[in-house]
Amino acid sequence: MSWKIKKNVLDSILAFSKSFYPNEFSALLFCDLDTHVIKDIYFLPGTYSNDHSAYLRLDLAPMSLSLVGSIHSHPTGKGKPSLADLNFFSSKDINIITYFPFCLDCYECYNSKGEKISLEIVD
Repeated sequence: MSWKIKKNVLDSILAFSKSFYPNEFSALLFCDLDTHVIKDIYFLPGTYSNDHSAYLRLDLAPMSLSLVGSIHSHPTGKGKPSLADLNFFSSKDINIITYFPFCLDCYECYNSKGEKISLEIVD
């Protein structure tokens, strides 16, 4: 499966990641099911983060087939998933990790198995 993301959504993700720094930022990803284009992010109520982790209240996530993944930041400057990340990824199709300094190339994408996948930026 080939994943795409709207540029304005990626720009917003990077801006939120930067604004939360030095804490982690975390949210959920929604896509158009026909095109696999990530078109929106969703902030869960009750989300808590600090400089080394983020806690999401997944019981408050909307019930939607278009909920396909997660986004979170690594303030340390590394886009490699931790063991906790890999466990969380197992229930999501696509997972994006942004990392300091949160520039347009400062992200990595992973599938539910923790394998790197590509992400095409579209307008």
